[in-house]
Parts: sequence; C-alpha cells; structure tokens
Amino acid sequence: MRNTRILIAAALWLGTVGAVAGQLQHPSLLRNHPAIKYESSDTKDPVAELNRKLQAGEVTLESSGGPSGYLMSVLKALSVPVESQTLVFSKTSFQAPKINPKNPRAIFFNDTVSVGWVRGGDVLEFIAANIKDNIRVLEGALIRVSAFASLTHEPITVDRATQVLADLLSENQPRPITPQLILDEAAAQFGFTVEDLKSKHRQRPLVTARQIAMYITRELTDLSLPKIGQAFGGRDHTTVIHATNKISGLMQERHAIFDQVQELTTRIKNAANG
Repeated sequence: MRNTRILIAAALWLGTVGAVAGQLQHPSLLRNHPAIKYESSDTKDPVAELNRKLQAGEVTLESSGGPSGYLMSVLKALSVPVESQTLVFSKTSFQAPKINPKNPRAIFFNDTVSVGWVRGGDVLEFIAANIKDNIRVLEGALIRVSAFASLTHEPITVDRATQVLADLLSENQPRPITPQLILDEAAAQFGFTVEDLKSKHRQRPLVTARQIAMYITRELTDLSLPKIGQAFGGRDHTTVIHATNKISGLMQERHAIFDQVQELTTRIKNAANG
C-alpha cells in the first residue's frame, strides 16, 4: 500500500528530488548520519506516531477512489481539519506546470502538523521516477505533459502520461522491488538459499544476512512490518524492528556491514532495472 510510509509532504517536491536522487547516497545512509540519526531519535510527533501505527497494522487508511487518494483519510487520522487549507502557487518550481492559480497546492494544517497535496501528484511521481537522463529532460517532460493537457482538455493520468512520454521512457520498465526479489539477491550475495533466509536457523552469518535483507526490505518497499515478517518465514513484526535497528546501528560502527548493505541495495536495483 503506497501510503504505508506516509510520505505526505515528500511528493510535493518529488519532481526536483527525483532529478537529483541519483547523485545522492542511499536514503538510509543519509538518515543515519551522525548529524541526523533519525533511526535512533525518539520521535513522538503526530506523523511519526501515525506511521508507527500503520507499520504495526494498528490502523489503516482508506482511499477515496478519486484524485485525492488517501488524503481525506490522512487528514482525519491526524486530526487536521479540511477547512484549514491555504493555497500556494509556484512560478519557479519544476512542478510549475502543475501548480498554478488554476491548480494550486493545498496545505492543510493544525497546531502540530501540516499536510501538503497537489492534484496530479501521482503523475509528477511517475515522471520523476522514470525520466532519469538529466534535469532538462525532466523539465521538458513536465512541460510536454502539461501542454498535452491544455491542448486536449483531458485530465492527465499516469496511463496518459505513459503514452505522451513513450519516446522518453526506458523500453525496459523496472521490475517492482518485492520481498522475493530481495530474498533472491540476498541469497546470491551471501551464499545462502532463500529457504535458509526464511528458516529459523540462527548461525551468525545467516542471521546477519537475514537482518540485512529485512532492513533493505524496510527501506525499499512500502510493506508494513507484519508483512515483512510474513515474507521472512512468518516472523513477528518485533523481529523486523529488532533487525532494522540492529543493522542501522551496525552500519555506523562496522564498515563491512555498511558495504554489504550498499552492495545488496545496488544488486537489487540493478536486478529491478533489468
């Protein structure tokens, strides 16, 4: 489920972020930088608390089935009144074709949290994730899609954007990153079988390989903790929490673990991209 991580505000800047993402380190490495340490910080803000409940399967969000997706459900879960919105416009953002007086960005807020949303966010996400050449190509793709919508007076969907940008998109669309793909690549890298990684065996090298695979599954998929535990031999979600915390800490202490996480992440992404 796409909303499991509640990347609420991130989508607003995804057009820019997607263009430079290839130049950044793996997000988990940035998040665990000594100056940040998000993994070890005790976050108790409303978004973090809702995220925790979603990961634990204590609450679920429902999609409206319309353009706003999970927005109304997120606002309700965070006690953010729909009537609180302010409107924001942009003349300089790469999202400018999608954010203008006729199609503003809406910011919903209360005293402790704000939620941003712009119509067409799913199309922006699709373009940012699939146009990887350079920033000019990305900007050109956004302008082309916006121009098509203006000329045809049709709403732009991901399917329509795929047709309009067919010549810019890779012929080999990336495979979705699934627990099975991660298990396959982890087994190949560490010299075990997938059955070993799912088993109850506790030999140290196998445990480390299993924990790294769980950590990366947490990072590269939107699966909840219970779903990740289920994919790794029916383990409890607390086992997944322990594994991700353990690897997160070891990455800052042991260069070998850092390198193994980096190598497996690269293997998985290469496999997904064909």
